[in-house]
Amino acid sequence: MLALASMVAKLSSNEGCSHLKDKYYMYKSESEAAGNNLRSNSENMRRRIRECINLLGKVSEGRYGADAIRQQLSSLSAPLGALTDIIAQNKEEYDHLSARSTQLRRTASVLDELPSFLTAEPQHRTRGVPGPAVKVWSEEAEKEMKHEAAQRWRKGEERRKAEHAEAIEAEAAAKKMEEARRVRDEQAKQKELRKTVERYRRQREQEKAEAEAQAAKEEEERARKEKAALERRRKELHRKLELSRPPDDGEEEEPQPRPKTAADREAEVRAVLERHRRNMESVARKRRTIEDIARRKAAPQRIAEEMAVREDAKVRARVESDPSRIRRPTTAQAFRMASMHAGEGFLDGTPEPAAVNTGFDPISAGRLGGLATPAWRKGL
Repeated sequence: MLALASMVAKLSSNEGCSHLKDKYYMYKSESEAAGNNLRSNSENMRRRIRECINLLGKVSEGRYGADAIRQQLSSLSAPLGALTDIIAQNKEEYDHLSARSTQLRRTASVLDELPSFLTAEPQHRTRGVPGPAVKVWSEEAEKEMKHEAAQRWRKGEERRKAEHAEAIEAEAAAKKMEEARRVRDEQAKQKELRKTVERYRRQREQEKAEAEAQAAKEEEERARKEKAALERRRKELHRKLELSRPPDDGEEEEPQPRPKTAADREAEVRAVLERHRRNMESVARKRRTIEDIARRKAAPQRIAEEMAVREDAKVRARVESDPSRIRRPTTAQAFRMASMHAGEGFLDGTPEPAAVNTGFDPISAGRLGGLATPAWRKGL
């Protein structure tokens, strides 16, 4: 009531009337300006929309190339941004216009009743009670204040709810980003582990290849040294053979057959050993064939032994019937014959020891799989 009384007292003065009229004209001018802005903004918005529609129609018809489309779209970014700003501004202007229109109507109704209220006699003013328009205006002002307070409270609640929802979304997004980061870190660790394993595997393969290459190189070097040693021995034997020949006295003699040298005997021994090796390989092949047949057919061991005995008998008969068969030396005798000169002992001057024939041939025994020497070989 005190506020209402002060408002009535203020309206009763000329200063209050002029202030109310100024406020009325200010509201009216602001409303007209807001209406003009709203109309111009609407026109601009319609023009921008027409430009967008025309451009999209030209793009759909294929009248522009890719570069022209990109240029036009880049040129449309500013109008579209301006269109968004215009829409937001229109919303604010419309709200402002609605509020000012309401206030304008209320102020006009107060101004309509104010002259009669001010010119009335004091006894007709009913002890300072304002007229119905002023009373309605004050009640509506109070309602408007309550309404604005309620709106502010609702907006605050909505803002708090929005902030709470944004906080929840931000927390969920942070959790999602943390999970994605953890997954990326795990994938990076797995990738690094695979790279490490692959690097170790390549390193092991490289070391293995280097070891094999080194072994092959050493084997080649050893073979080269053995070949060089054999060549030196051959040259030494050839030199000794040349020195052992009698000097030519110039007299013509009957041509006599050239005596066998150590090289000839070595060649004979090698030929005999080669023929023996081929025979033993043939026997071994036949024996393996027989064993394979016996394994495939699951035949008893007795059949395989009988077949082996028959094969040995065939080989023995073929070898004994060979008229060109010569006495085969043992391995030790063959190596001694290859490394010494006739009647001179070994190369280092050591006399040749007495030959001991044990009847065991390690070459044939090794090629026959460790079997004992057959009886028909013991006399050689």
